[in-house]
Amino acid sequence: MDYDALEEQGIIPNRFVTNSGHSIHYTDIDGELVIFMDDPDVHYYTNAQPMNEKTAKLTPKNKLIAFVLLPLYQIVLFLITNIIVMYLKGTWLYFDVWGFLGFLIIVLAVCYILNPVFDAFDFNNIYIRNGEASLIEKIKRFKGIFIIFTVAPILAGLLALNTN
Repeated sequence: MDYDALEEQGIIPNRFVTNSGHSIHYTDIDGELVIFMDDPDVHYYTNAQPMNEKTAKLTPKNKLIAFVLLPLYQIVLFLITNIIVMYLKGTWLYFDVWGFLGFLIIVLAVCYILNPVFDAFDFNNIYIRNGEASLIEKIKRFKGIFIIFTVAPILAGLLALNTN
């Protein structure tokens, strides 16, 4: 944690040393206690619950992005790729339903299970720790992950129709 940078922004962190010698940094922002959880050897608890990213809540905006917009974005990319390839191959009458259903299951598994439960694709960092950032800021900060979420559906769309 860069405490000098915090002080430059007008946030003055205080320090408390526990009986075991661990330093806990904290401050008061608009009447709210803010604890800087920067020591991996210290376990933080509040109301008998450990404090970590799992106890943090997704904002409605981030729920919309993570669970609605991201899956729709990937599905639309997959379908656009399918349509372009069908047009180029002249196979308008053949739509690979099984390929689409397989891709849909993978997208839903990633967006609804792997990301939130197993923190796949840095889910906690994008949607909880950087929850206040706009979608554009999230894309700029986590380019690699969003590139994967763009390229994977396009490749899947190409591969699904390549089997004909």
